[in-house]
Amino acid sequence: MISRYDLDAPFPDLSGVTLNSYKGHAERIIRVAQEEKLTLREAAYRFGQWRSDFVGSPETIADQIEHWFTGRAADGFLLRVTRPRDFALFRERVVPILQERGLFRADYAHRTLRGHLGLPVPDNRYAREPQAIAAE
Repeated sequence: MISRYDLDAPFPDLSGVTLNSYKGHAERIIRVAQEEKLTLREAAYRFGQWRSDFVGSPETIADQIEHWFTGRAADGFLLRVTRPRDFALFRERVVPILQERGLFRADYAHRTLRGHLGLPVPDNRYAREPQAIAAE
């Protein structure tokens, strides 16, 4: 769809084609591009690059995550992993540091979300012995 637009022309009006799942972010891009009179190429360059404040040694990355978390600037993080090895390095080097600091759990108290929320297991009308299932 975007390919039909000239990359170096003024940013086109795409306000009617945003998806609900990314609507807020898409509308922000459109607004900024129009306010700053960006071309499609300039907007793609500005908003299409992944930026991360978490760069450096495992300790530095753990420090940055701790700073954001304890400063209440974030209650969780989404990791963008482009290569499996990158995820493995994060898991092997950063996660243990976060676990030592009590910022990343090593074990879960329950097996299910229902268990974590303290909700009872409803009777399964298709099970022969509903009580046996609830005991798990």
